[in-house]
Amino acid sequence: MRYGSGEHAVTALNNVNVEIAEGQWTTVMGASGSGKSTLLNVLSGLTVPTSGRVWIGEKEITGLSESARARMRRTDVGIVFQEFNLVPVLTVKDNLLLPLRLAHTRVEKEWFERVVDTLGLGGRLTHLPRELSGGQRQRVAVGRAVLARPRIIFADEPTGNLDSATGNDVLTLFRGLVTDLGQTLLLITHDEAAASRGDRVLCMKDGRLQ
Repeated sequence: MRYGSGEHAVTALNNVNVEIAEGQWTTVMGASGSGKSTLLNVLSGLTVPTSGRVWIGEKEITGLSESARARMRRTDVGIVFQEFNLVPVLTVKDNLLLPLRLAHTRVEKEWFERVVDTLGLGGRLTHLPRELSGGQRQRVAVGRAVLARPRIIFADEPTGNLDSATGNDVLTLFRGLVTDLGQTLLLITHDEAAASRGDRVLCMKDGRLQ
């Protein structure tokens, strides 16, 4: 993955070949600028690589149009960012359901209630984001990613804006999603403690996985 051209070109990812195990938590760890967020953007279809191919399950996403990749992200991929990215004028329930409504997909009531219960948000469904703590907002962001039953969830520094205790709660939530619900997770972090909670840790330096 390269940005720019000529002598100003920057190689953000260099000869990266990785397979994410289904039903497991894989962590990519590295310092700021190592290329780990670029890797997440490429694997999730947010960015098209300048070379190489990306597969999600049986589907190659590299050659898809922008609109097709957007549809794929609503159904096959869940993304949790460091910033919560909630819609401030929507309730917790409406924020949770927003991607499904955009995809014109209904969610089973039993599955919705199970996810809400797992997240501990049952008493917050009618609240607006401004009425929630940082940890609760991140739980909504996680729930929004989980509800569509995606093939994989990508989490980019999801505890970066949280205090240590709340961050630990979010990591425990991810552990439960993987262990209890069989969710596949790729988590990006620079935090060794967060990385240690996963099943597999990959280290990135200068655009290479080591």
